[in-house]
Amino acid sequence: MYLRKPNNIRSVITVIALLLSTLTYSQPALTGKWKPVFFSLDALARGDVKADTIFISDKIKEIFKDDKNPGESEEMMKFIFEMLFKKMKDTQEEYLSEGKYIETNTRTGRSKTGTYIYDEATKSLERKQDPSNKKENFIVSWKNGQLVLTGDLESTNGKKGKIEIVYEKL
Repeated sequence: MYLRKPNNIRSVITVIALLLSTLTYSQPALTGKWKPVFFSLDALARGDVKADTIFISDKIKEIFKDDKNPGESEEMMKFIFEMLFKKMKDTQEEYLSEGKYIETNTRTGRSKTGTYIYDEATKSLERKQDPSNKKENFIVSWKNGQLVLTGDLESTNGKKGKIEIVYEKL
């Protein structure tokens, strides 16, 4: 059987054109399902989902030293950190290509939806939750294939800190 040899130049051009079109129209790496695996709240607390551990720094005592009942305030803050850690362990986030995101509680199956804008040039992510339109702003970075979201923390007394959440793709 005789096979005709294809025009090599035409084949190469076709393959290059297909590759370029795929690169041009590919979705940002942010799209897909993500599971949080680590968080850090300034220097106050950090949690590791895989190791199922949470660390709360003694620096928390400094925040409440001037309270009427600093011990009670400290215990309340520790309780809040533990609840945030529990929520994180049960959370999955999905970023869809059309600018929508879904946050799902994997234990209950309940979901919250919202929209997002991701600017790859500035590495900024703005999320708005439905129906409140509450905004969350993050800087996006990548480390060893993991998604890292870094944002600002604010407290009632105006002090700011950083929150960092590390995600693995599902």
